[in-house]
Amino acid sequence: MTGVQTCALPILGKPFQLELDELQNTYTWANNYDISSLVEFIEHGLSFPMVAIGSGGSITAAEFLCELHSKKNGLLAKPMTPLEAINYLPNNKQLSVWLLSAGGNNPDILYTYNKVVTEEPKQVVVMCGDQGSKLIKNTTRNGYVDVFAFSLPSGKDGFLATNSLFAFLVLLSRCYRSDSSSIFKYPPTFKKMWRSVFPKDITLSNLNRECKKLWEKKTIIVLYSTILKSVAIDIESKFTEAALGNIQIADFRNFAHGRHHWLAKYGDDTGLIVFTSPSDAKLAASTLSLLPTNIPNIHVPLFSDESEALVGLLALSFHLVGWAGQAKNIDPGMPGVPAFGVELYRLKLPRNYTKQQTDDETIIFRKSGMKASKMCDHGSYDFWKSALATFRRRLANARFSGIVFDYDGTLIDSHHRFDPPSKIIADELIRFLTSGLPIGIATGRGKSVRKDLQSIIPKKYWGSVLIGYYNGAEIATLDNNKVPAKKQLPGKELATFRSILSNDPEVSLFAEIDARRSQLTIMQKSSLPENRLWDITNQHLMKLADTQLVALRSSHSIDVLSHGVSKLKLLTVFRETYNLSKLSILTVGDRGKWPGNDYELLAEPYSLSVDEVSADPVTCWNLSEPGVQGVQATYLYCQHLLPVSKKGLIKFQYKKPRKMV
Repeated sequence: MTGVQTCALPILGKPFQLELDELQNTYTWANNYDISSLVEFIEHGLSFPMVAIGSGGSITAAEFLCELHSKKNGLLAKPMTPLEAINYLPNNKQLSVWLLSAGGNNPDILYTYNKVVTEEPKQVVVMCGDQGSKLIKNTTRNGYVDVFAFSLPSGKDGFLATNSLFAFLVLLSRCYRSDSSSIFKYPPTFKKMWRSVFPKDITLSNLNRECKKLWEKKTIIVLYSTILKSVAIDIESKFTEAALGNIQIADFRNFAHGRHHWLAKYGDDTGLIVFTSPSDAKLAASTLSLLPTNIPNIHVPLFSDESEALVGLLALSFHLVGWAGQAKNIDPGMPGVPAFGVELYRLKLPRNYTKQQTDDETIIFRKSGMKASKMCDHGSYDFWKSALATFRRRLANARFSGIVFDYDGTLIDSHHRFDPPSKIIADELIRFLTSGLPIGIATGRGKSVRKDLQSIIPKKYWGSVLIGYYNGAEIATLDNNKVPAKKQLPGKELATFRSILSNDPEVSLFAEIDARRSQLTIMQKSSLPENRLWDITNQHLMKLADTQLVALRSSHSIDVLSHGVSKLKLLTVFRETYNLSKLSILTVGDRGKWPGNDYELLAEPYSLSVDEVSADPVTCWNLSEPGVQGVQATYLYCQHLLPVSKKGLIKFQYKKPRKMV
């Protein structure tokens, strides 16, 4: 190709040396930044496989995040570019999806975000280095998305992702070594962290001198221990983006399967950079001993297999990029952007790779677990389409004399479960009560719910709010401050089971058990994934002969209930208390899929879910818009519930304009 103008536009970026000079400040900032919310997001997603999405420098952060996730919980974690994500994102609701972006304004990540949220994986996390970016603003449309945004003291990166990427790695690595009760920090100074990772002879001045022989070569092969893959990927990315040279990367065994042949043909013009951790040290030594001695190489051994090795090595790799730039008279921070490069950047992701689901297709997918195209192949789509139409028609024709809500995950966001319901939810509850409509609240919690509801609902309506505490074990109106009882001892069977669980080695170390008369609430700590705690609980439960205890899952815990305890009991008392025996009741919850603790409540004829649904085609549908879940979906349902001429009755009206939170 001829005529390429590499400086056709004003030079973008900033001198790379300025980026390097900021690394120590970035380290100190990221090492002291409040990561408590990010730790909470990671704890919530530990039970799920992960997809981490990023492009440019953020793909390095995505790779690093996946390494941390897999090492922590042993589950599959896969980094993806935006183009890969819109094509190959798994149709798996039980998935944690992270979107990583330093600037949050590039068109690829914005389009991919919209695609991801409409797929509604179990968790979506956005991590962005610009609090005012378009990406962060977009998250306000999807209340269930977890957001961690920050602004670096060093400002925006130059042409290459440097301080932003370094901050990502320090923040994320701290999180995976923290939990809700203990936040991890690296040594207070970057110099101390460096010395904990590298041998004494590995200094910047020594490496700079030794690397000069490499920059004369056209090709450099980076060999790495498996835990150091993300740094190798970043070196390849930066050398390519700044046009510093040809880079090949491989772990030691992949190199042995054919890639070594490059040295046989082009060894005279090739150099090696070798990164080794203690886990691969012997393999690395054996590999290097077999290579031709005339190949110049730099070997950087590390003392640690932990995350500090990656953090330290990433900082070192930035210096390698800077030295290569000096040798080739290219500033990696501002190498010059050709006009065609800007146009390439502005291209949009193809919209025709995957067909966007309609709202109805999304609603049916929530029920069936299958995409419309797959169901059409074997003829089941028409069945589900008809079932949805029937439910909608029944819902529209019904007149409701009361509503029973689940609490956590329905009226309260799981990340704000110790706060009262938000004002917009409180306003809707008060609107119903003002119109003469009684409200039921089914919760696995105790008096905290009573206190929070009393703080947002006028006292004159307290008698019209009936609460089923501890999943219906104790029931009273909101004005009754004596329920639930303050001191409770579990029944005999529950007490026996609590003793069994308390003696389990994992539960005793990594979970907390709150015992009430008719309920055990079991909450895991970060070290014990939720699925593991569920398996342990049921394993012990199955060993009890003729037990009548029942285990259910809520949005934040596992509840073990005595025989007869059920949210349906609240529904029965609700009808009796307000004389509604022959009238329709609407139930709304978030855990309608067995073994969710709303399963029975949402098996009622008229029930709506704001998250998980049962397989029953007759009821328990989630009719919210794609990408809308939890409290936000509850609010939208409320907006569709309008009074009818007879006082104390409401109907579900579809044509009312929808308002977003």
